[in-house]
Amino acid sequence: MQRQTTLVREIESLQAKIAVRRQDRARIDDEISDLVAANKAKIMMLVATTFERLDLSNVPVSTLLLSLSKVTADTVHQPTSLAAAGNIPAFVRFGRNASPSNRELLVAAGLHWNGREGGWVGQVTEAQIADLRRTFGGRLEKPEAIRAEMTRAGPLDTLRSRCPPTWRPS
Repeated sequence: MQRQTTLVREIESLQAKIAVRRQDRARIDDEISDLVAANKAKIMMLVATTFERLDLSNVPVSTLLLSLSKVTADTVHQPTSLAAAGNIPAFVRFGRNASPSNRELLVAAGLHWNGREGGWVGQVTEAQIADLRRTFGGRLEKPEAIRAEMTRAGPLDTLRSRCPPTWRPS
């Protein structure tokens, strides 16, 4: 059992760390607010210069407002995921302990860690396949082979081919 003075010192130390972290959080929140405000101002400046350049003075106001509302509706309803919706199954044989840049690339492509398979799996687009192939080379399993295997054999046959010989689904 620890002495009471030791516990008091540990508690005071933890409280000091908490206070520092709260100050850091407040500073970071202020920085984020400033960056968001600066970003908004820059976007407004870009939109204003674009409107001036396009000279939309001859466009009827109702058409202009309808177009703007359509643009905002399209942007609001887009998926919030970083990854575009893909339809090609991909598997990258790469460890979970990836560097931050590699992990960012994998997550941005819409892949997630699958510990059982020992790699990153998900559905990707053709452009993402090209990026993954440039970065990971041979670690990216050929999506074409996976697709061909799935269409040639049924899902049960594919499962049988990947299972160890001692276990077979019925």
